[in-house]
Amino acid sequence: MSRLGRLTVLLCALTGACDGMPSRSPAKETAATAPDTIIIDGNVPSCATCTLTVSHIASLGGPSDPEIHRHLPDVIRDSRGYYYAGAHGWSNDLILRYDSAGRYLGTLGSRGNGPGEYTMSMETFVGPGDSVFVLTWRLDVLVYAPTGTYARVFRMSPGKRPLGMIPGTGGAMYAAGDQRPWMVDGRLHAHIINADGSPRDSFAVFSARSIVPRDPMVGDDGFVWTLTESNYRLERHARDGTPAQLIGVTSPSFPERPVMSRVEADSLALQRRPVHTTVTTREQALRRLIETKKLHGRVDANGLAWVTTQVSAPAWEKQSVMMLRESDEAPMENLLAPDEESALRNTIVEVIDTRRGQLLARTQLPFGAQLFAPGLLARPTSDANGHLRMEIHRVTLTRR
Repeated sequence: MSRLGRLTVLLCALTGACDGMPSRSPAKETAATAPDTIIIDGNVPSCATCTLTVSHIASLGGPSDPEIHRHLPDVIRDSRGYYYAGAHGWSNDLILRYDSAGRYLGTLGSRGNGPGEYTMSMETFVGPGDSVFVLTWRLDVLVYAPTGTYARVFRMSPGKRPLGMIPGTGGAMYAAGDQRPWMVDGRLHAHIINADGSPRDSFAVFSARSIVPRDPMVGDDGFVWTLTESNYRLERHARDGTPAQLIGVTSPSFPERPVMSRVEADSLALQRRPVHTTVTTREQALRRLIETKKLHGRVDANGLAWVTTQVSAPAWEKQSVMMLRESDEAPMENLLAPDEESALRNTIVEVIDTRRGQLLARTQLPFGAQLFAPGLLARPTSDANGHLRMEIHRVTLTRR
């Protein structure tokens, strides 16, 4: 598909003006349809005058507030600066609401099976006008007004899970199919869901089968992005699944070079098989947990990709931790309390200009943190009584 054709398809997705047009079958992945490829030298930022500064802007959770669940919760933020924290998929705890200063406002909805009620949340998104969309384990999507009051509900199709809202479409969203990228042919199927839950279109997202990608994300630019873990690679997809851009970053955190072609990736896939190691001691479990890199990414409306990599902190093995915590749902799964894990990790923050193909700036923070929006980090801490808090930090890019 030509560059103009891809732009036309994307505009259809964002405006809904092409509803009713016959859907296209995904393009075959050949060398002729390879995406625009950019290789970035991630060892040294290209902008000598760009700097990243970190500032603390809010604390979520106080001694008199309901305690945040011990599993690291997902945090989202609307345009007013209001925060929502939920332990999605881990417990039947309700989503907690906070204002821009971190003051507790109450829960979003209530526990139960009636209108506006749920027993477990799975995903949360900010929708049009700061409305909030909550996916429950029953695949119902509950919609709440910015005030927190219940507005309406619609049901997702079986096997589909929302990825994020599409900007400027009145509530339409991208959703992932139930065919995971590491199954069958390695292609993740994505869908466009209207505001009432009805399907609009679907496509297969380009992704090399030898790479286990993180869950795709919808950037503020309206594109679908995927970020891979085994090497440093960003993929941008147009609405019909056509790869629009492929960015490979050589990074000191990921010594393996980015895989640039599907043919090469498939060849490597034949050489790689999953390796399952048996963990028999607490020390082995702790080492595997802390030395595993955690990668998160968000893309803003200006085409800047904010990428964080959590790595083990220097001399982390010399620090003491109380104990490995076990999951209620998976008793054999070893977990650390989120504040303890954060103390054993560092977070590398990088900003990439996807339009120019440049790494602008990098900084390393002496704690583990979750990137939940472009330039916004959530760091778990606890007070003297062990009460969990989420510290919100803003990372600001300055170009002199």
